[in-house]
Amino acid sequence: MLLAARAPYVFLLHISERQTLEDLAAIDQMKLVGAEVVVAPLHCTRWHGGDIQALAQSAQRGLTRVAAEVLANRPQFSSLTPDDISFHGPAHALALKYQEEIARLFRPYEITKTDLALCSVAAQHMVRRIVSGRCRVVAVPDSLGGTTTFAATVATADLAGELHRLIKSGFRFRRVFLPSSFWCYRDRDLYGVGPEALRTEFPNVDFVVLPVPVEALQCRLTCSECAAYSCSRNELARSRPSAAGAGQACRIFVCPQPLGWVGRTRAALCTIFPGRGDVVVCAAARQQAVREIVGADVRVIPIEAITAADSGPSRGVEPERVQETGLNRDMLPPLRRLIVLTAEAFEQDALPSESVARIEEMFSTTKILVVVIPAF
Repeated sequence: MLLAARAPYVFLLHISERQTLEDLAAIDQMKLVGAEVVVAPLHCTRWHGGDIQALAQSAQRGLTRVAAEVLANRPQFSSLTPDDISFHGPAHALALKYQEEIARLFRPYEITKTDLALCSVAAQHMVRRIVSGRCRVVAVPDSLGGTTTFAATVATADLAGELHRLIKSGFRFRRVFLPSSFWCYRDRDLYGVGPEALRTEFPNVDFVVLPVPVEALQCRLTCSECAAYSCSRNELARSRPSAAGAGQACRIFVCPQPLGWVGRTRAALCTIFPGRGDVVVCAAARQQAVREIVGADVRVIPIEAITAADSGPSRGVEPERVQETGLNRDMLPPLRRLIVLTAEAFEQDALPSESVARIEEMFSTTKILVVVIPAF
C-alpha cells in the first residue's frame, strides 16, 4: 500500500491583530507537521455591505504587528516557526520587495520628461524611487472602490481613463511605461481586455509593457520582511534611500522592536534588500552574523579595515588580513550601493562618526546607505 502525505497549506484570513494571533495559536496546537500558513488581509469593494467594509478596513491594519509578535514570541509556539508563516501583504511592502527587479526593467531605456509611468497605488512609492524624478509617475486606482490597491484589479479602461484625464489637463507624453501585472490573467485584465486596446485608442503613443517576473506577482513576505516594513515605512518614506545621489549618505532609522540583535538587524536590512553588487560595512565583531543574514552574494567588510587601509592595523583586524579585507575603491568591483551598518549612539555596535565620514569621503561616487540598528 502506498500512502501519500502532503503538508497542509493553511490560508488564514486576517481581520484583526488579536484574531490572527489567536488563529495562529490554534493552528500551532494542532501540531500540523510541515504546515505552511499564509496570512492575507480581508478586502472589499464598494458593492459589499457596511459590515464587510468595516471589517476590511480594519484588516488593512495590524498585519505587520502580527509578524513582529510572531518573531518576538517564537518560543511560545511548539510546532509552528516563523519560517512556516508568510504574509500576502501589505501590498506596498510586496512592491518594495522586488524593487531591484523592477528597476532592472527600466534600465535599458533613457527616461525623459516626455515619458510617463503608470502603476498601481501600492507600487507608486517604489516606482518614484526608481525613476528619481526623470519622468512623471501616476498611480491609477481600480474602479472597485474598496480596499484593493494592487495592479491585478486595475482595468485597462481605468488606465485609458487616466490617460484621457492627463491629456485634457495639458500634459503631453510620447511614451508610457506600464507593468505587465495590469494584465496578469493570461495577458488580460480582470475583464478580459489586453494592452493592445490602449495602443488602438492611443495610436501616437509608444506603450512599453515591462515584463514583471512571475515571482513578483506570486510573492509573499516572510515574518522578518513584514515586521521590517511595519517598523520602517514612515522613516523610509521620509528618507527616500534611492533619492540619495552619489556620495550622499542617506540615514535609515528603524524603530525598536522586541527582537534580539540579529532579529533587529535582519528586519532593518529587509527594508533595503541587500543583493549582488552591494557591500555591507559593520563592526568586526558582527561581521560573521551579518554574513549569515545577507547571504553569499553580498560582501561584508569590517569598519576597522577602512582605517586600517590608511593608518595601519586597527583593533579587531589582524595586521596580515588588512590587505585582504581593506575597503579600498581600487580593490572592489563597481559598487551598486555601500550599506553602512551601525547602531544608535553609545551602543556597543555604534560606528565612530569619523569612520562614517571617512567612508563618505572615500566613496564619493557611490550611493551610501547608513542603516541604524535601534537599541533593544
